[in-house]
Amino acid sequence: MSQVDREFLSLSRVRRIAATTGFTVTRPSTDQVADHRKTGTAIGFAMIVGFCDLAASIAAAAGFDAFGHFLPRGKAAEIFSLFDFSLSVAGLFVLLNLLRNTYSSNDWQSYGRGLNWLRQWNIAFFYVLAVSAVTSATGLTEFFASFWVAVFVYYVLAACAVAGVRFVLRLAFAKTTVGRLFGRRVFAVGYEREIAAFCAGYDSRVANGMQIVSRAVIRGGGRLREDLAMAVAAARLARPDDIIIQVPWVDRHSIDACVDAFRALPAAIHLGPEQALARYSDAHFGKIGPVLSFRLVREPLSPTEIFIKRLFDVVGAVIGGILLAPAFAIIAVLIKLESSGPVFFVQRRRGFDQQTFRIFKFRTMNSLEDGPVVKQATKDDARVTRVGKWLRRANLDELPQLLNVLRGEMSIVGPRPHALAHDLSFERKIADYARRHNVKPGITGWAQVNGLRGEITTDDDIRSRVRHDLYYVDNWSFWLDIKILIQTVLSAKAYLNAK
Repeated sequence: MSQVDREFLSLSRVRRIAATTGFTVTRPSTDQVADHRKTGTAIGFAMIVGFCDLAASIAAAAGFDAFGHFLPRGKAAEIFSLFDFSLSVAGLFVLLNLLRNTYSSNDWQSYGRGLNWLRQWNIAFFYVLAVSAVTSATGLTEFFASFWVAVFVYYVLAACAVAGVRFVLRLAFAKTTVGRLFGRRVFAVGYEREIAAFCAGYDSRVANGMQIVSRAVIRGGGRLREDLAMAVAAARLARPDDIIIQVPWVDRHSIDACVDAFRALPAAIHLGPEQALARYSDAHFGKIGPVLSFRLVREPLSPTEIFIKRLFDVVGAVIGGILLAPAFAIIAVLIKLESSGPVFFVQRRRGFDQQTFRIFKFRTMNSLEDGPVVKQATKDDARVTRVGKWLRRANLDELPQLLNVLRGEMSIVGPRPHALAHDLSFERKIADYARRHNVKPGITGWAQVNGLRGEITTDDDIRSRVRHDLYYVDNWSFWLDIKILIQTVLSAKAYLNAK
């Protein structure tokens, strides 16, 4: 008799006993009760992803080395190999991922956690760059003068190659049976209502790294011990990686009993989410000093993310200011030639944490409203000057806000700030409106590149704009900022509804 047959026979005994007691257990399929060899599959998964990372990095290194022959190089080229540099980065990158366990299927399949590879990539790249520069016999100045362009090209090329390969792997994982091979096997145990709700929401989510291989319904009171004994027997046959206890959190006795019973199995034990917590997708346990807490909502940006965004803002504002200085001068002259009045329009706006600041714009109107009542610009508005119409259509009236960025009042990308009078009005209509101020306002934003700019004529207009702004707040990433900047310049939607 095979191992699978013996396991099915054992399971049938469990089910016969369950029929007389009311205990419920689902039957694993043939492929589920077969030896999962989870250690082997975990290692296999890490090897596949690690090999793909290494292959992508080496391919980029080869292309980079070929490209490097066409770049101007000084004396440092005699002792510094571009290909060796890129191979060192690739090897260290894969090693760091292995050490930090970022090749685990559970982390890798989640898109947000899957971006952790960027941290390892930056550490590997800049470490090897620093070591190469310090050990260069030609000195730091000669080294960077000779290679900074080539090194930057490799950084972008290899990062794009790794991102592309991982994107293809993630698609393969989601669309094929590969996901079932490397996904976490879950055994759910708990009360009938909680089990039904949990399985209805997660049973088909193999692509997200989880497969419910079996489940058992338990009852409380004097039958709990007997039900748990059979649940453990059923779980042992299913060979899960994780056991999720679906019991109301207030039922401490049942939770403790479940944990004690399932400790005998070589699997991780989790307390499943309360139904009331379903809306908090980012909730997890953490510690504030010595206090163990359950965090429902994270801060919009971590300290590291704030630093990255601020660094990007300062560098972008300085470079943009230098490159656009001639355009600033020409626009200022055109504004003064057409009408009297200041070149810049200054108005109060709300920024981060609802702190008030004064925003700078090129003046596009004959009026300078900044009081309790501010009339929005409308189509064919008589207040808009001829130069102002052109500036608004091309989004050039916003360029002086680079000064607000340098002063730390704004960011290059973020929710667009509204006039103070409009803010007060919108807050009364939309409950979550104030959440827009959890990040710094931006010169351009996710709403604007999706065509949501210009006059707000209905409540639906502002609700749609706020919905896009809150998506940005909740899903910020450096790459989303880059995407918005590219769309600001190239997308036709970014120029819709200009007044």
